[in-house]
Amino acid sequence: MVQKLVSILIFFILIISCSKKNNETFNGDSSGNVSKILYQEGDKLIDNILNDIDYLIKEGKIEDAKKLLDELKKKVDEKDFNFYYGVILYEEGKYKEAKEKLYNVSDKLKKQSYFYLGHIARKEGKIDDAINYYQKSYKDYNNPEILSSIADAFMEKKDYKRAKEYYQKALILKPDSYIDMYYLANLYFMEKDYQKSKDLLEKIIKINPGFKKAYIGMAAVYDRLSDKINSNYYYLRALLLDRSYDKVVDFIEKNKIENKHINIMKIYIVSLFNLDLKEKLGKIIETAVKLFPEDPDILMYKALFLDKNGRTKEAKELFEFLVKKYDNNFNILASYADFIYENSKSDEEYKKAIEYYEKSLYIEPTNTSYRYKLAEIYRKRNEFDKELFHRGILYFYQGQFVESIEAFFNIKEPMDKSLFFYYVGMNYSEQGKYQDAVDNLKNAVSLRKDRRFYIELAYNYVRLGQKEKAIDILNSYPNKADKEILETLNFISKNTFINEK
Repeated sequence: MVQKLVSILIFFILIISCSKKNNETFNGDSSGNVSKILYQEGDKLIDNILNDIDYLIKEGKIEDAKKLLDELKKKVDEKDFNFYYGVILYEEGKYKEAKEKLYNVSDKLKKQSYFYLGHIARKEGKIDDAINYYQKSYKDYNNPEILSSIADAFMEKKDYKRAKEYYQKALILKPDSYIDMYYLANLYFMEKDYQKSKDLLEKIIKINPGFKKAYIGMAAVYDRLSDKINSNYYYLRALLLDRSYDKVVDFIEKNKIENKHINIMKIYIVSLFNLDLKEKLGKIIETAVKLFPEDPDILMYKALFLDKNGRTKEAKELFEFLVKKYDNNFNILASYADFIYENSKSDEEYKKAIEYYEKSLYIEPTNTSYRYKLAEIYRKRNEFDKELFHRGILYFYQGQFVESIEAFFNIKEPMDKSLFFYYVGMNYSEQGKYQDAVDNLKNAVSLRKDRRFYIELAYNYVRLGQKEKAIDILNSYPNKADKEILETLNFISKNTFINEK
């Protein structure tokens, strides 16, 4: 029964979340991001005002945004102002007035105005008009957000073949766009190409482990593949994301699956920890250690359970064994850092905990809860540059790009210059400032031969239409046999699509 429900859910998401994506996109992803779409080279004052307007729109402070527009009116000609004011009217839902402004803009802003006119046409249910506007915009404006919008429009038309084509194109220019990836996975699911759907959903979970819909999608895929255990596992992962620990425990115990799969057992243990059900927890950990004596996560749970029951010395010995043997395991490093920090009695011990927090976050940089925790630790220690460094990364992964870049630019001495340049470059990339992104990512590459730096630099070259430079930078990576580098190189080399004329 549960599996059937999960299978239905993915179609429920597919059908109604097209409109949800519309709203998400309009409120923040592309149309709401004024600075991303409108950045004009050579006028930093106007750019700063646009960044402020962008922030105010996101916060819903439209009146404050209008006040800044009045300031902007003094610095640009009337037709340019029409465009900026048309964007604000659009955000207010005043589509008729917005169109009047957007029709009467300067030639240099025509391509951007078509983008917003496309959004308005979709709001009015004129999907063909929207597609025409988007294609006009993209003709001279190489921005992946427009491709994504075209794909969304084709989804609304139920032209799934064309929608798939444009989601694929959008992902070439922005391969980490998990929302576009999710819709493409849904399309493959509809075509009963479950392997391709599963591959995309797995990528999404890697990019954004907190995206619940991906887990529900995986549960549905495995249900269609008649893999009940994995279907249950991903369904439980979705519940875990909601912190529905009681529902997790009820489901596992009702279906008697606590010992059926190691990953389900781990979810069960985590839920019992959070519900503080010590007796059940002790029994299941004892069983898990017998069944999987070498599994690092199971051993980590044992160490946590020992500490929870006052057996701190035994817990410490087990943790020290684990961090030596599994020095690249995020869960173990982060849990050991927690253990040290909570039991610390000297500054040296606090510093040791911080060291392990840093190591764990280098392995899993997207973990916002630990990033916030470390930023707070540095704040309490009055180490403000380090606090700002981690807040900058935290804001980036929370999608707060204005706050992120501001945090980085207030750092006097970065604690890690290579990561500093990497995240500044990533911020610029998110704002559509691809040349600024390239300049910073090149600095990052010169300081550290990190695979992530090379791949992001390559994709920003692609966004600038410089495919050969993208290939050259990937070929310059020291490890010629690196799987991810080779996959990226193969993907960019084979794909002829850069811009649509």
